[in-house]
Amino acid sequence: MIVGKSATGAINQTEGLQAFAESGNTANTGTWNGTGDALARIEDFVDTLDSQRGAKENLLLLGHDLSLYFDKGLTIDDRFANGGISYGAFNGSQEMAVGFGISSIYLGGYTFHKMKYDPFSYPEMLGAIGYKMKGCVIPMDSQRDAQSRASIPSLRIRYKAAEGYSREMEHWMEGGAGLDVKTNGIDQLKLNYRTERGFEGFANNRFIWINGTTS
Repeated sequence: MIVGKSATGAINQTEGLQAFAESGNTANTGTWNGTGDALARIEDFVDTLDSQRGAKENLLLLGHDLSLYFDKGLTIDDRFANGGISYGAFNGSQEMAVGFGISSIYLGGYTFHKMKYDPFSYPEMLGAIGYKMKGCVIPMDSQRDAQSRASIPSLRIRYKAAEGYSREMEHWMEGGAGLDVKTNGIDQLKLNYRTERGFEGFANNRFIWINGTTS
């Protein structure tokens, strides 16, 4: 669903979000220092989306490192040193909670709702050493087919189904332990899960895959 590559053979595979978004727009951002150039990255996203008739409202899907980069770069760099942030200005409490996180960003008519996505941080996936600082800008709107007027989403999950039978997710148990009806004579319980599903995206020019590295 995320890193899959399209392939045909004994097992047919569909491309995941990464391959789909990369075939549209890729923000190869080079080295990010962690603070000063965060706003410049957002400006790049806005320029790209504006040239591609992108969505005005977008999801900024990020791994841990990249999410932290934006939080730091848009809240605690030097541009806020002279009164941009005020601590305890309303009730003067000695016990204060200070938030340095960004949930949404609005610039140039485009909104980006920032969200951390665990697979982008998971060490066995996109959070692996040498493969960090990944993210994706995903349009949150839907379009309409010019002829049928049917709604077309930006992305969706497709799964095998036919005549009332679906493989979106199946699960069943077997064994000789814990079941009212035993399926064999072995003292164990086996859980089975099966799904046949794939990622499907539309208008990849409205997506941006983010590649960044830290110094």
